[in-house]
Amino acid sequence: MKIDDLDKQILWLLSKDGRISSSEIAGIVNENDRKVVYRVNRLIEKGAISIQGVINHEAFDYRIRADVHVQTEMKSVDKAAKKMAEFEEVQYVGKILGGHEISIQVLHKTPADLYHFVSEKIAKIPGVTRTTTHLVPVVIKNIDQWVPPEVAEFSTG
Repeated sequence: MKIDDLDKQILWLLSKDGRISSSEIAGIVNENDRKVVYRVNRLIEKGAISIQGVINHEAFDYRIRADVHVQTEMKSVDKAAKKMAEFEEVQYVGKILGGHEISIQVLHKTPADLYHFVSEKIAKIPGVTRTTTHLVPVVIKNIDQWVPPEVAEFSTG
């Protein structure tokens, strides 16, 4: 899919406010509303963007965020990662390089909940040999705030 400067401007605006109307976008980018609607729909259909609400976990008292790196037997990596993705507490699962095979990010209401999750749920998955848990008390930039550099260049207009 070819993405031109108009698409990038639209993507930038939507990345900052997913609820911005097509008429507002049209006014900012100096295009007509129908063209903007067409472009947004094309970007969605081609998979360049998805528009969804991002739930604030703290509004539900999930204030304990942690990254857990999981070491597994090599033959167990895929099954273990898929099992971890099934847990409600898990926000992210990735296969990684460098001493551990899987990285997950989890959310919990209390430190005791986190401890129980790692020691009872993760540790009991077949093939898991070791875990390392890192509390994340402050997030500077979250995954939902990332935009490609070629789109970010439109931040100043």
